Amino acid sequence: MKSSTKMMMCIILVMSTLLVMSSNNWISMWMGLEMNLMSFIPTIFESKNNKISQSCMMYFMAQSMGSITFLATILMKKYVENMDSSFIYNVIMVSMAIKLGAPPFHLWLLMMMEKISWLNCLLMMTWQKLAPMYIMSIVAQETMTQLLVIMSSMTGAIMAINQTSTRSIMAYSTMTHMSWMFISMKTSDKMWLTYFCMYTLMVTFTTMYFMHMNVLYVSQASIFSMKLSEKINFILMMMSMGGLPPFFGFLPKWIIISEMIESKEMFIMMFVLFMNLIPLFYYIRLCTPLNMFLCQTQKWQTPKKSLIPKYILITNMLMTPMILTLSFF
Repeated sequence: MKSSTKMMMCIILVMSTLLVMSSNNWISMWMGLEMNLMSFIPTIFESKNNKISQSCMMYFMAQSMGSITFLATILMKKYVENMDSSFIYNVIMVSMAIKLGAPPFHLWLLMMMEKISWLNCLLMMTWQKLAPMYIMSIVAQETMTQLLVIMSSMTGAIMAINQTSTRSIMAYSTMTHMSWMFISMKTSDKMWLTYFCMYTLMVTFTTMYFMHMNVLYVSQASIFSMKLSEKINFILMMMSMGGLPPFFGFLPKWIIISEMIESKEMFIMMFVLFMNLIPLFYYIRLCTPLNMFLCQTQKWQTPKKSLIPKYILITNMLMTPMILTLSFF
C-alpha cells in the first residue's frame, strides 16, 4: 500500500471515531462505525499472505454482524410501535459487544490478534474500542452490564492461565480491563474515559516492549541479556497491567472501587476483585525468569539497539510516587 493511501486510511480511521462520539442520532453513529470498519481493513492489509487475508475477512465478518444488528435495532426503534426500550438497548449492547470482541463474542479477536502485527494489535486493543464503548455508555442497562462484567472478568482471567502466546495473553488481559470499563459506565462517562486513557497508556508501553524485543511467547521473555533498568521497567509494566498497588495500573481501579463502595454494589465489586487476582499470576509468571536466572542470549533472536525507550521507564517511575501521594488524601 502506498504511504499516501495509508495516511488517508489513518485519517478516516480517526475521523470516523470522532464522528461517532460527536453524533446526536443513531444513523450517523452507524455511518461512523461503517467508515471505521472500511478504513481499518486496509490498515491491517500490510502484505499479501494468507494470514493477513484471513484476518481481514474475519474482522469484516465480525464487524458486519455487529453493524447489521445495530442498524436493524435502531430501525425497529423508529418504525415499530410499542417496542420496549430496554429490549432495544440490550440488543444494542450485544451488537457493540460483538464489535468489541467482548465475551462470549471474543473468539474472532483471539484468532485475529495471532495473525496481525503488534502495531495493529495495539490499534485493536485501544482506538478501535473507543466508538463501541461510547455507544454502550449511552444505552447501558443494569442487567446486561452486570452480565458482560461477569463474563468478561471470568473469561479474561481464567482462559489466559494456560496461554503461552503473549498476544493471546494481551487479548485476554484486554477483556479483563473491559470488565472494569463496563462497571465504570454505570457511574459516568468521565469515569470510563479516564480508565480508558490510563489503560491505553499501559497497553501502549507493554506492546512497544514486546514489539521491540520480538517476544511472541512466554518462554522468550527472559532469553535476552537485559540491563537492570530494563528489568525494573518490565516488572513495573507487568505489575501495572495487573493492577497491583501502588503501581500506575491500580489508580483507575481504585477510583472505580471507591465509587462502587459508595453506591453499595458490594457483590459485583468483590467478584471482579477476586477475578483480578488471577491475571496477576500470569503477569508474575512473565517476570519471574528475569529474577531467577542469569542473563542469556540466543543466536536466532538478537535484540535490537535501544531496546526500550527511556521515557517508558521514566513515566512508570514517576507514576508510582504520584499514586502514593494520592493515597494520603
